[in-house]
Amino acid sequence: ANRKASIFTAVMVLVQPCTRSQAFGLCLLNLATFPSELPRWRQLPGDWLSLQRRLRINHVLVATSKEESGHILGSVEVHSPQYQQRLAGGAYSPEQLARLQPYLASLAVREGARGRGVGQSLVEAAVEAVRSSDYAGEHMLLGVTETNSAAVRLYERCGFETLSAAGCEVRLMRR
Repeated sequence: ANRKASIFTAVMVLVQPCTRSQAFGLCLLNLATFPSELPRWRQLPGDWLSLQRRLRINHVLVATSKEESGHILGSVEVHSPQYQQRLAGGAYSPEQLARLQPYLASLAVREGARGRGVGQSLVEAAVEAVRSSDYAGEHMLLGVTETNSAAVRLYERCGFETLSAAGCEVRLMRR
């Protein structure tokens, strides 16, 4: 069988915590990656303010190109238990809060950088950031739509396993 050779071009990336000066670029990446029904001009200010608050409580990491000075290739965020408590309106008891696990969210890779190791670098850096943080849990959780097979394969390569039942629209995974 004659198969076409697949070309994998790795990108030299630097993964680091997102800075306030990178927040606007990260918001633009998220707008391009996670479509919304709102026009960009209405969504962007709220996204930017929300990100500024999350930078203080969550791990927000960006991958930048070593070749292109500071060009954001991708990002990932880990929701801390404290942030999850805030999202839930303070509904968790202290005992429940103590059992919450870090939650991997919002993995985004610029379209031109996909399939080149950027996503895997981000996920691995997020796992390491949580491991060395004060809220390192027993596991890290994430949810991914079942139809996003590329993301499911990436998470499996990074050591995540499926927890949810077959046929669910959103696959719950943990590492």
